[in-house]
Amino acid sequence: DSKSRDSSSDLKSRDSSRDSKSRDSSSDSKSRDSSSDTHSIDSSSDSHSGDASTRKRSSGSPHISQPKKIFSFSEDNIYYYDGDPTEPYDNNLSTGRSENIIRIKKNDQLIEPESADDRCGGMSLDERQSQIADFLGLISGVDVFDNVFSPQSRALNFILEEEVNCPDKNFMQRYAMAVIYYSLGGSFWSKNDNYMSEISECEWFGVVCRDRQVVELNLGDNFLYGTIPDEIKVLGFLQKIDLSSNSIFGNIPPVIGRTELDSINLSNNTLVGTIPDKLYDLSSLQDLQLEQNHLSGTLSSSIGRLTSLETLQIWDNHFNGAIPVELSLLEKLSKF
Repeated sequence: DSKSRDSSSDLKSRDSSRDSKSRDSSSDSKSRDSSSDTHSIDSSSDSHSGDASTRKRSSGSPHISQPKKIFSFSEDNIYYYDGDPTEPYDNNLSTGRSENIIRIKKNDQLIEPESADDRCGGMSLDERQSQIADFLGLISGVDVFDNVFSPQSRALNFILEEEVNCPDKNFMQRYAMAVIYYSLGGSFWSKNDNYMSEISECEWFGVVCRDRQVVELNLGDNFLYGTIPDEIKVLGFLQKIDLSSNSIFGNIPPVIGRTELDSINLSNNTLVGTIPDKLYDLSSLQDLQLEQNHLSGTLSSSIGRLTSLETLQIWDNHFNGAIPVELSLLEKLSKF
């Protein structure tokens, strides 16, 4: 009996232990279920939150707002200003802040602002600047850039600094105008409005353009001092140049004959040397005023090639020799 009671007691103890473990297991299971439910709720909450966030973003205004003003246009693209509305339009325009410019193609498809590298065919700033320097070196000669104070070096730096924003500009013509400015003491001129600014060289004082090409340069009586640079040859569409009544010295550059000039007024300066033979190649030249200088030598018989010449003023110089008979063949010449 005693053994039987002990055995019965052991069985009850084991059953009690199993029941306890079963309850613990059940409790753990419920706890895990509860945790799972909690995660499920949290996940659902996150999902709803994400949807709300997405809806909020999608309901906002587009990344690029409606352009406010036309900046400029070219044949292929129209550029609109889309800057900070709290900043004046003119300020952004004058500072050339390219990040405030967006591009709209002809089909009105809105394009996000491009980086300067993208706008320049994928070329980096260093590559573009190197290419420009090499090209301008062919015009002026690379040796002239060794002197950092030369007009050409200063003009080159001006062009390279502008290249940061990859501007849509005629850098060759702009370079030539910058060289003229530095060669003739531009900072001391009576009027030098807009020179060496980001404004188009066509809007610099005394400059007249047609189809974005310089056709006239009117800087007479403007305190110019220095020599006429060879870079004037870059202005291949130049028709009229007036540098009269200044303090220009040195020779008349022979490259002036590479232009389309029909009017040259270099009177009342201190120019020396002879009239360059290349000048007689200007078949469209109608007006040539070189009076009151220190020019010398004889008039070449090549003057007969100036068949369009109407006015020739060369008095008060140091010419010598006979007047060429070819001068009498200039039928349109009315003032001499």
